[in-house]
Amino acid sequence: MPKDDSILEPLHDYNSKYKALFRENATKFFDSLTKESKINVDENRATVKKYREACSKLENIKKLINKYRGLKGFLITITVISLVISIILIYNAINLFGLTNISELQPWIYIIISIVLIAGSITSIVVIVKIINKIIKNNDAIRIKMEKLCQELLDTCYVQMAPLNNLFDFNMTAKLITETCPLIQLDQYFDVRKYDYMNQKFGFEENNDPNSSTYYLLSGSIVGNPFILQRTFNTYMGSKTYTGSLTITYTEYDSEGRAYTRSQTLTASVVKPYPEYFYDTRLIYGNEAAPNLCFSRKPNSSVARMNEKQLEKYIKKGDKKIKKMESKALTDDDPTTNFQSMGNNKFDVLFNALDRNNEVEFRLLFTPLAQKNIINLITTALPYGDDFEFYKNHMINIIRTSHDQGQDYYSEPSNYINYEYDKSKSSFIEYNCKYFESLYFDLAPLISIPLYQQHKPHEFIYKEVYERNFTNYETEQLANSFAVDKFKHPDSITNVILKTSLIEKNNNSDKVNVRGYTYTGIERVDYVSVYGRDGYYHDVPVYWTEYIPIYQDTVMEVSHHEESGVVFKNKLRTNERLQKFFDIYSTQNDIIYQRGLLAFILKYQSFDGDSDTLLDDILKL
Repeated sequence: MPKDDSILEPLHDYNSKYKALFRENATKFFDSLTKESKINVDENRATVKKYREACSKLENIKKLINKYRGLKGFLITITVISLVISIILIYNAINLFGLTNISELQPWIYIIISIVLIAGSITSIVVIVKIINKIIKNNDAIRIKMEKLCQELLDTCYVQMAPLNNLFDFNMTAKLITETCPLIQLDQYFDVRKYDYMNQKFGFEENNDPNSSTYYLLSGSIVGNPFILQRTFNTYMGSKTYTGSLTITYTEYDSEGRAYTRSQTLTASVVKPYPEYFYDTRLIYGNEAAPNLCFSRKPNSSVARMNEKQLEKYIKKGDKKIKKMESKALTDDDPTTNFQSMGNNKFDVLFNALDRNNEVEFRLLFTPLAQKNIINLITTALPYGDDFEFYKNHMINIIRTSHDQGQDYYSEPSNYINYEYDKSKSSFIEYNCKYFESLYFDLAPLISIPLYQQHKPHEFIYKEVYERNFTNYETEQLANSFAVDKFKHPDSITNVILKTSLIEKNNNSDKVNVRGYTYTGIERVDYVSVYGRDGYYHDVPVYWTEYIPIYQDTVMEVSHHEESGVVFKNKLRTNERLQKFFDIYSTQNDIIYQRGLLAFILKYQSFDGDSDTLLDDILKL
């Protein structure tokens, strides 16, 4: 019998149990925070209502002011036009007096029209000065008072919500996920012991690629089998097309010998190296089951949208390909070619892991229940359908999903901070529900395989002492949590890739170097020969930028502390010794505290090695 926290059918279990349960737990958790904060919810709702009413009145006043300002502008325009016409008519009338070839009334008609226009202009000026300006002035005074009132009410709302807003922390989502689905255990952070375990047992390596930086990291385990969800910020040297132009003039002659000047704009282009940047998110999972098996599969997003007839046709077409592969394997003398279909053409076609290298271990993993689970994931449109890539390289499994690429996994407390209780609660519940759904379906292809839940890893002997406290994965993530401009070379004109390396370990802290890889630019020009209609070649200038790699080193200190972000924020706000410490050691109080990890940019390249002891002593107060 499976354990209580096992998941036999991931898609079914999510829809029938975990989706509703997580929302319920998130709601209860928020309600418990509300109770702990002791805020007056009804009072906040009343203040928010007053704030909205005041904002509505303010908008109406602004509309009224804009209406009268528009009327004022219209009257000024009409007045100016009327006066100009009046002057022209009076001038023409004066010139018409004494002429015999026109009617004697015509000059007087001009004068009468001018008088009417002038009278209208005077009336407009009086209306503007006596009425409209006063209305605008009075309403402007009301607007200023209403803006002040709105700001006061908004400030009051934030004061009312402050005790709750101050309780939000980074690890709340992880607690909710583990409470709802005990199979998924999430870590506070990816520590050096778990890295050592994944490295030694499963072959997981450090990310030493200078073109890739860990932007976000979440680690956890399923029945002791570790996984990390990693988002990287990457670069590669792509290409960019630059264009230039040159206008030429030349003379043409017609058949009669007349000369005409013609012009032509010549264009040219060159393709030059150009750095491209992108984010990539993937889940890496280690499991000792089927240790020799390797395969890959890519998604077909259209499958979930197919009707029954279309799906049947799609499977039939794919099955023909599989049968050819199987037939070839039977007649091939190559002993490494041992492909055999699973006897379930629907699974074989939809999962499409046809490059597998070990049929025995493939069948060991993909039992009939596993096949059924995978098929359900692929053919069910909601929530994501077939959007996952699955790569297995011996004991390392990699899942990459389309929905993951845009998912916010950062669990920033700022996601929930609000002046309005009901909006804060809604943001908290919806954000965390979406987070859980996304992570659950990142893991779904893995937990679809019963053997992965049944296989517990063998005992691992951890080292007593490690050369560092924190992995480069974590220190890179912390560095990326700062404004990256702090690590950029001043001559940089592109994005920056941050890589970290250990300088020295000091008790509980690591001093690390953060190297910001980026590019500066040098303006260049190429001259491209282009043939013109004048019968000559011309050198068209094309300006482009040559990107030269540069970097800048910055020193950062990282340490772990057993206290919540709420407690740390309170100490940072009230503890004078802590404030003085950061004034001495950090640049402009550049501090990050998340998930129990503290990182700050050091003011000097070298510093007192006892600073970590001093910091520990301060934070224990």
